[in-house]
Amino acid sequence: MNLFQYKPFISAAGIYLDWKIECDALTKEDWESIARISYKSIPSFKFALGVPEGGIFLAYAIDHYANRDAEKILIVDDVWTTGSSMQKYAANLNLDNWIGFVAFSRGKLPDNVYCFLQFALKDSNELLKQ
Repeated sequence: MNLFQYKPFISAAGIYLDWKIECDALTKEDWESIARISYKSIPSFKFALGVPEGGIFLAYAIDHYANRDAEKILIVDDVWTTGSSMQKYAANLNLDNWIGFVAFSRGKLPDNVYCFLQFALKDSNELLKQ
């Protein structure tokens, strides 16, 4: 299974996209490496919660770097396209004081969401309008 797949699919937000980031291709060690590389770039957080299903492995890996005295909760997902999954998850938990972290972003991130690897594609905004 390849991490990057050039094939059409429908995102979790219901958007047609012509390539996919298949995070099921990542191993436990990959998730742990992403967490270890990234945690110093994320503001202090009390604990990490993973957006089901995609954020679970990364949340588990990055929670090792939590500061239990911190105030903010870290919500974690694998891929950010529109952010609807993360925002719905935070809303369902009634969280106001949260920050986010994603392994990959293919869309514009708000100021409270951090990312390991962000794709700066000229046409990414056009893809999201379809």
